[in-house]
Amino acid sequence: MKANKNVVAAVFKATLLLLLIGFQSCGTYNSKTSIESDLFNGDFNAAITNIDQNKFLQKDRNKLLYLMEKGKIEHLRGNYESSNALFEQAYIMIDDRIKTNAGQAIAAKFTNPMAEPYKGEDFEKVTIHYYMALNYFHLGMPDEALVEAKRINIKLYELNEKYSENKNKYSEDAFSQILQGLLYEGTGDVNNAFIAYRNAEEIFNRGEGSFFGTPMPEQLKKDLIRTAYQMGFKEEYEAYMQKYMPQPEANTTKKKAATPPPAPQPEGEAVVFWENGLGPAKDQIVITASTAGPFFYGSYMDGDVLEEIIIPIPTGTDLGSINAIAIPKYRERESYYGKATVVADGKEYGFELAQDFYPIAKQCLKDRMLRETIDLVLRFAAKKAASAGLGALGKELLGDAGGELVKLGGDIAGAATEKADTRNWQSLPATISYTRVPLKEGDNKLLIKKYGPNGIVDTDTITIPYKKGLQIVNYFDLGRTQIVPSAQETLSVMASSLSGAGKSGGPLKQTATRASLSQFASIPASSNFKPAPDGVTVQSVIDNYLEATGGAEKLQSLQSQYMHATTTAKVNGTTVTSSILIKTSGTNYYNLYTSDTFTMSSLINQEGAFTIDDKGKRKKMDKAMAEMLMNSTKMYENLIKPLEYGARLDGVATINNEDAYVVSYTEPVSNSTITSYYSTKSGLIIASSSVVNAGGMTVNSTNLFSDFRDVNGIFFPFKMTSVSNVGESEMVYNEVKFNEGVYDSDFQ
Repeated sequence: MKANKNVVAAVFKATLLLLLIGFQSCGTYNSKTSIESDLFNGDFNAAITNIDQNKFLQKDRNKLLYLMEKGKIEHLRGNYESSNALFEQAYIMIDDRIKTNAGQAIAAKFTNPMAEPYKGEDFEKVTIHYYMALNYFHLGMPDEALVEAKRINIKLYELNEKYSENKNKYSEDAFSQILQGLLYEGTGDVNNAFIAYRNAEEIFNRGEGSFFGTPMPEQLKKDLIRTAYQMGFKEEYEAYMQKYMPQPEANTTKKKAATPPPAPQPEGEAVVFWENGLGPAKDQIVITASTAGPFFYGSYMDGDVLEEIIIPIPTGTDLGSINAIAIPKYRERESYYGKATVVADGKEYGFELAQDFYPIAKQCLKDRMLRETIDLVLRFAAKKAASAGLGALGKELLGDAGGELVKLGGDIAGAATEKADTRNWQSLPATISYTRVPLKEGDNKLLIKKYGPNGIVDTDTITIPYKKGLQIVNYFDLGRTQIVPSAQETLSVMASSLSGAGKSGGPLKQTATRASLSQFASIPASSNFKPAPDGVTVQSVIDNYLEATGGAEKLQSLQSQYMHATTTAKVNGTTVTSSILIKTSGTNYYNLYTSDTFTMSSLINQEGAFTIDDKGKRKKMDKAMAEMLMNSTKMYENLIKPLEYGARLDGVATINNEDAYVVSYTEPVSNSTITSYYSTKSGLIIASSSVVNAGGMTVNSTNLFSDFRDVNGIFFPFKMTSVSNVGESEMVYNEVKFNEGVYDSDFQ
């Protein structure tokens, strides 16, 4: 039979429609919002604005997510009443059991579960009450704070009771009991504080001394012992002392020594909670199979653990040519700081880990996935049924070959639309730690020392007014300034490193933190700059820099540059090594970027500007990118930029025990603030930093320069080090040549 062209077109359009739906929903939740970058930058006002304007979060199905994100950020802003109003709405939604309507259910079966209302992971549902408790405590409402703290374990019990099988392993929370104990102490209720601490200790002991990988805090042991003593519970006090603080054995010939009392409790104390980093984010894994049989089987590695997905398929079912099951998976976002301490009155108190959200999130997700295997089966079956239906219609209209082709298209569409639900509460911290600090009368200035990689120690000071009893303070570090450059940006940075401009001229992809730029890479705050000596000006600093580098005449005589460098970056626990080769001559430019995963190159010559893939295919380069690359090769012009843009001399700073003149200016095109640090001894640049406003974001970045070597009369830094909150990177030049090693054939 001859097929009607309109009907044939409709068949293919149906397949195409499925593909389009899949492509439109392919991004993860993290890619649909700017919350992460706003939090990294500490711009909470921008975070609130972006949440309110974000179309994805404004959808009814994402109402719970909207309330949790906004509630947390209002907490960070100190708007405790607003925060609790939002969290209360979220609590009511959860308690009323968020419903999925029929249309959403059908969409979820044929596309992905993000079409359904977000109902929250169980650990997210109870963490709401932690922040509500803190909010109430800061509002001077300790009784209400206690109610919220108690709700955590009550809610966990209620949630677990409704699951008939595959119950949550996260069924109780040790940290919530510690929080209850502290809140009870804050109200003077030592008896209930003891009970809460004892409950926390029992939870840790059920895990052989740890709770989801978090060891029992020493502070909990001290608080348990102290409150037992205060209540006169002699038996319990001696038992806990023997268990956690055993005394040296007495001489057997003498009478057994009495258990000593605990140290006297200060009249005023502060418990400081430290929220460090950002919590785990959801990504997805798509597991594929292409064989028929009774089971759909897939496996993947989650860290060091092999996880398996087994879904029964009815006997005789044709699985088709392309199959895919997408499952969500938590990704740990590594924190910049590894530990922190508080210095009070000359004594240092270490923060102890109390809650680690990553292992809890992983376990909650795993337990839920075990309960929801049937949903995976239904989604898989629905797409296969749609594919088979398209295939049958295609066979009727186009014959056997056409039927198989259309069915294959349906299988591809099913695979393309197969997505996991990657929504999660982004603004949660990675960890919560705490310490207990005695206070003295008057204002108590506490120094917080935060330890990062490579021996870096950042500091901050908080002031707590004295009052009798126990105070609770919430301190947070969401990250630290970082830039993870793209390949093109890395090339630009390396080519222009002498200018101190860093990445100011190019597009900026990612940034982090609440910490100020002055805390990064041991660069002091501007308030700590010393005045520059009389007679020192921006002009004299730049003149000395030019002379130390090789002299203006030598720099202006540069005709060609050859640079080969290796970059080693450690990001989120993964080490990535790449190689970069740059050649320039006059108006010609060439670079080759090679990593473990891909190779790319760029070429600028008389014919135009191109990017070239690993197969040699050329694509025209964006004009702005081409201009940026060419400008980055103009060494002399880059070095005198501070003079061109009216730079100011901010003073003298100490960078890694070396004094440096601080020169800053604003680059007019990008409106970026560039700060360069020139050694007072050598005249060479030893560090640069930039503050860039791009895409509604404020981005901070810093580079350190070292290992200067003489290359044909020009001193060039062979090493550039960058540090970020997710790791560290190091660029080392293996070979640098000026006015040699470059040929016309390099630019063909």
